[in-house]
Amino acid sequence: MTDSMNTDAQTLDLEQDIPTTEEDIRVLRELRAAHVKDALVHIERLLAPGWTLSATAARPRFKDYPPFKL
Repeated sequence: MTDSMNTDAQTLDLEQDIPTTEEDIRVLRELRAAHVKDALVHIERLLAPGWTLSATAARPRFKDYPPFKL
């Protein structure tokens, strides 16, 4: 079993050890410089189909059950 906090010399350095191409760097620079006028314009695409606030509020809350503990 390996320790997830292992910090020896073989640990991957995310700043230096990920292979990137010239194209990767070019695209990353373009994206960094791009200004999004309205970043949340398509946020509704993240909602489940048919989701509504009223339907969510009407769902049972299971208040008659004991609290869940891990």
